[in-house]
Amino acid sequence: MTFDRDTFAAELNRVVADRLEEADTGRFAPGVQRLITEYLHRNAGFVRPRVLYAAAAAYADAPENADESERGDRGGDNAADVLRRLAIATEILHVFALLHDDRIDTEVRPESGSGMADRVLAGDLLYAIGFGLLSETVMSAGLPGWIVEIVRHTAAVTVVGQAADISFAGTDPSIESLLELYDMKTGRYTFVAPLQIGALWAGCPAGDVDRLSEVGIPLGRAYQLRDDLIDLGKLVRPRERSAPGRLRQHEHHDRTDATVRPEDSVPPWEWNLVVAWARSQKRQGASAFTGPVAVTPTVTPTVTPADHGEIARFGAEKVAELLRQAEGAAAHLTLSQPRRRRLVADLQGIYGNVPANG
Repeated sequence: MTFDRDTFAAELNRVVADRLEEADTGRFAPGVQRLITEYLHRNAGFVRPRVLYAAAAAYADAPENADESERGDRGGDNAADVLRRLAIATEILHVFALLHDDRIDTEVRPESGSGMADRVLAGDLLYAIGFGLLSETVMSAGLPGWIVEIVRHTAAVTVVGQAADISFAGTDPSIESLLELYDMKTGRYTFVAPLQIGALWAGCPAGDVDRLSEVGIPLGRAYQLRDDLIDLGKLVRPRERSAPGRLRQHEHHDRTDATVRPEDSVPPWEWNLVVAWARSQKRQGASAFTGPVAVTPTVTPTVTPADHGEIARFGAEKVAELLRQAEGAAAHLTLSQPRRRRLVADLQGIYGNVPANG
């Protein structure tokens, strides 16, 4: 039950290619097919499939599991194939979300390559393929229908989370509300749902499905916070000092502020962490994005090097705290101690080695 990246990638591409051929995509929508192929061949980390496999490995054949009659046979002799198809479905649904997320960003960042309509349609098609594959697999293998409901609910929450992400800065944000946003747009579909799907495939006790949510939520928060910190480091760059007598707002003679350059087009939601942190610190300029958030912001927060350092320190401490919370929540699972330790180690390995867009 080991996740093999190359085998998984090959099977993922084969499954999607077959479904695209069934829909005659190459003939009627070559741009959509080309875009899907490009996204599938990106340098993916396969976070969600790996999380699913980790949960499946932790619960497979565990004595704490439900009776065989209650959980089905996981696909019988084809159990490994069933597990792989579930994992493929989660990755397809991730690429659907990624396509739509990138489409939203092109409202601010000029489009390059494929058109915006192709991104929307490619995402819609992948959602149909991914959800269809998952539903078919669950039914044919006799797995709990709960899996389908988990994915349906998670997809809806993720879309709502993406919408909330766009308008977040105009909602009087706080660090706590930022973490709740992370749950919706990242945590539930990156960690919670894959953990639950893998565990249900293996026949975990019903009570552990909710307990796995308590493990996945802090992991998702840590994962997205780390990614936002990395992105902030890319956005915040030294800018040239203004000419004497023409100092920019918030600029001082004895330092050069670091901020996004005026010619750059940066979506306002890229600054959500900064705005939430500034509000929590009651810093000047924290209300830069209050009210309706325009697609192209006219104001960007001024982030000094000192501010950036404080945000980075806060983020590192918060990430460590969240990882401890996840490990503590895992202690309440019905798994034996060796199996819990293995699951925690696997999840820490996945978290530590893959970027959030993986």
